[in-house]
Amino acid sequence: MAVPIIGGIAAAAEQKARNVKLHDLTRSRQFTPNGPFVEALRTALIANGYEAKAVDLPRSGFGYFEDYGTLSGADAWLDCVGLQWGYAAAGVGADQPYRPTVWAKCQLVRAADRTVLMREIVMYNSFSRSAAFVSVSPDPAYAFVDTDALVADPDRMIAGIDTALRGTARAFANRLK
Repeated sequence: MAVPIIGGIAAAAEQKARNVKLHDLTRSRQFTPNGPFVEALRTALIANGYEAKAVDLPRSGFGYFEDYGTLSGADAWLDCVGLQWGYAAAGVGADQPYRPTVWAKCQLVRAADRTVLMREIVMYNSFSRSAAFVSVSPDPAYAFVDTDALVADPDRMIAGIDTALRGTARAFANRLK
């Protein structure tokens, strides 16, 4: 009974160390995921015929805003929160490579009466399928056999995260077609 717990503790510690390495690599290259995600979402919304403007409001936590204030001229707000990103493998071994993963949730709120018109979760490189979220398949160009390969190619690693962020943003925009 103790073996799975010890194994789980070791795996969690290893995952934490891996995440620190990935975040250090992205910081050293001045890559922040929020900017590419917001710009890709804005671009995809415009391509779908919407007028879209990014508004940076202070936020605490991962919850949706409770009050959107009075943004003049807006018909609706698309509130996106909880942007999580990194690399994950579905299992152990060379046949289970590390691929970029992104998780985010958005809701569309009508400005006139604050009615929630849409609420979605999008997962890029989800390990399962569910009606509870929109799943986006990962680009196979950004598969890494292990974490050493991932850390050894930081430019490709960051390109994979960027591709995942853009794919996630397009999935949200496509839900509004």
